[in-house]
Amino acid sequence: MAECKLHASRDFFKEISIEAQRLKLVVQYIQTYIDQARERGSRIGDNQLLELLDYIEIFFSVVKESSDRLERICARL
Repeated sequence: MAECKLHASRDFFKEISIEAQRLKLVVQYIQTYIDQARERGSRIGDNQLLELLDYIEIFFSVVKESSDRLERICARL
């Protein structure tokens, strides 16, 4: 019984690790769009857009850090 629970637990954490990796890829793609928007905002002098992009970038850095932590935790288990 305990072995069955351990196996299920490993599968669960493996799935979390996979999802964390997928999340990191999504964040990388979105970062590309943020960089492009930042370049355009700078070019046209849209300070409001640049400020919004700063907030979005902060949010995604927190998401990436959380994803990295989840991946490290799952790797230890």
